[in-house]
Amino acid sequence: MPHILPLTALALILATPALADCEWSINHGIDSYNKGINQKNEAGSRLNKARQADLGGDVFTAC
Repeated sequence: MPHILPLTALALILATPALADCEWSINHGIDSYNKGINQKNEAGSRLNKARQADLGGDVFTAC
């Protein structure tokens, strides 16, 4: 069975670029998700500021 080790090493070497692409895709997806959450939070903040201006006072939202 000495031929299994070189084949395993070769398989890992060949799979490395695919694994790197997979990692990039996951990281890109996480970044996109986080950007979406930030945009949602910014929109909520603008909405609260607009409500505050309409009411002339502080606006508190339930958590």
